[in-house]
Amino acid sequence: ALYNPKVGANIMSTSFVLTHLGENPLAPTNKTFWIAPCSIIEGVGIMHKVPIWHENIEVALDFHIFEVYDFNILIGHPIEKLFLDAPILGTLN
Repeated sequence: ALYNPKVGANIMSTSFVLTHLGENPLAPTNKTFWIAPCSIIEGVGIMHKVPIWHENIEVALDFHIFEVYDFNILIGHPIEKLFLDAPILGTLN
């Protein structure tokens, strides 16, 4: 597998999909979601071209669907951006 820090994963919970996007078909998947040591969740499917709006911009994203309860939607965030403005010295909260 290739790793690219500029790419993130888009994940939705099954309950959110059933409540808000139930009419959209799911494509099959064999992806898994590692949530803790010895704890892996099998993917339910992939929902393609989900419209997402931010201000007046619309994009269509693909989401991996998992049976998770900690969140409804997680949109990928490039890992490298987390380190761009990191302080050289200091403490973490």
